[in-house]
Amino acid sequence: MSNNPLLKYSPYQLVNILTPGMVTLRVRFKDERNNYAVNGKEYTYKALATMEIKVGDEVIVESPSSGFVVVVVTEVDEFADINYEGNSSYKWVVQKVDPTAYLARKEKENQAIEHLKRAKSSVVRDAEIANIKAAFGLLPPSIAASIPGNSVTNQVVESLAGQVPDSTLNIAAHAFQQAELILSQ
Repeated sequence: MSNNPLLKYSPYQLVNILTPGMVTLRVRFKDERNNYAVNGKEYTYKALATMEIKVGDEVIVESPSSGFVVVVVTEVDEFADINYEGNSSYKWVVQKVDPTAYLARKEKENQAIEHLKRAKSSVVRDAEIANIKAAFGLLPPSIAASIPGNSVTNQVVESLAGQVPDSTLNIAAHAFQQAELILSQ
């Protein structure tokens, strides 16, 4: 066997030898329950040290059977731990998963959803108050006419109108006004 590196090493091995700043790392894939297999087999990939990958980081790799997948890093070598005598060809880590922007977007989205829920609740509450006021005749006719006549509140008050004396409805309207005044202070 010649000492000529071109004859001694495969092209894959030569590329690995010549790539500056390369490290190797071990990763685990997720199991069928979408959890990282604790006792599962580890696979070696290569990456650049400038990627600053640490144990526990999630990285994207190309899997022979599934294409790009997210895996967890279980070990990082300080220097590339490559068998230069064998014919192994290691695949590259595609990229480190940085969830920072994603988590920030999710937090903003959750804040917006909560804000909209509160606003919707307030709008629904205000609409019901308007319905009650309209049903008790406490709104000016022009505003009362704009409130849908099929609201549950209107239906309840209309059904009561035939069953209880008007004085009872007036007392209920007055109580509603008093409650509204107390709660607004």
